[in-house]
Amino acid sequence: MAVLSTLNGDVQSLMDAYLWEAINLDAPIWWLHPMFMTLWDDEDAFDQICEAAPSLTFAPGLREVLDSPTPPTLEYFRSLPEVVRSEWRKHWVIYAHIYEHEGRKPRLYIGSATAQRGATPRLAVYEKTIAQTLPRFVKKAITQGFRKTRTALLAWSDIPLPGVFLKARQRYLGIEGIFQMLFFASIFDKYEPEWADFMPWCRKDVEWEPLCSHVSLSECGKGDFSLSTEELEFLHAIRLKNRRRQKNLDNLRYRVKWKASRPSQRRANRLAVKATRKHECTTCKMTFGCQSELTAHLRRGLHKNNVEKLARGEPIGPKPEAVRRAKLMARNVAQRRFHCDVCDHDFQNKDNLNKHYLTARHSKAAAIADAELDNPDLDYESDSGSDADRDELDAEALDTDLDGFQVSDED
Repeated sequence: MAVLSTLNGDVQSLMDAYLWEAINLDAPIWWLHPMFMTLWDDEDAFDQICEAAPSLTFAPGLREVLDSPTPPTLEYFRSLPEVVRSEWRKHWVIYAHIYEHEGRKPRLYIGSATAQRGATPRLAVYEKTIAQTLPRFVKKAITQGFRKTRTALLAWSDIPLPGVFLKARQRYLGIEGIFQMLFFASIFDKYEPEWADFMPWCRKDVEWEPLCSHVSLSECGKGDFSLSTEELEFLHAIRLKNRRRQKNLDNLRYRVKWKASRPSQRRANRLAVKATRKHECTTCKMTFGCQSELTAHLRRGLHKNNVEKLARGEPIGPKPEAVRRAKLMARNVAQRRFHCDVCDHDFQNKDNLNKHYLTARHSKAAAIADAELDNPDLDYESDSGSDADRDELDAEALDTDLDGFQVSDED
């Protein structure tokens, strides 16, 4: 058995040597994707991409494990750094899942997360356990009662630059495949006798069952590999710009729709949150209805000026002119100086009243009022009563006036 682990060097060099050995096997295309040999038709091309891509950081103690005459136990994987999804948004990772069931042999799955947004989207798949997105044998193990007890990191790196993105991802697939072969995390296939010769151990020596349906050397990353580095960087910049614009547009549409459909609920929620003082600026003694309002306040000059005043030992408070202005506006509202008769609403100053006249709310209320005035069929209540009532009152008044007046027959 030819064992490459006897080579000197760090884990990075050893894993690259395993990968180079694997892609130079006379393997069928169902086991080894042709893209590997297309990208790395010679060793110089292979070395170039290994140097251009970010260097991988491997799990602690991995070199000693590969030099050992026996494969590691599950305790080694349990001792490795555990993956926390929120901490790997800017990294690519190669991970190992351990699935266990009482009284059953453990299961091992090895995969990689190489999305443009980091490892988080891929790792989230295993937390949600949505059947359509889970690997086939992982889904089968879960239905049999197995539960994921550990997600260990085997290797990780920063997300590569857009110019080498596709080639670096293909290399990640290769390193992932080598881990699957080293730890026999993929099911047995008829080509295994060919590649098992340069592995340090045998399948019968490991204490787990595999959950990978195939070795990832048969896969190819998505993208146009014929594009140059400059073209890939240009496309990446355009894609990010479009994605950011679409995200902002979607958020704006959602906010407009939500505000229009639930105005009373929104006001009630805002007041309830303010009552809890959850989003409070202790410097300015101000409370806000949501985190975005507090964040916007922290960026404004008012907050920054108050911070500077505190640093100088000066008291924080409103300016005298601001106090006078607030009192004047409160008096205007109390005296109803700027009142909209149509909407029955008072404003603090004339500018606010004029702005109100231009709003859709006022226009709608004015249109309704005009329609009611122009409709002769509507029965309006009046302080003087109806026409019949007025005629009756006039007759009574006339009779009263005539009581003391003597009418002559001669007249």
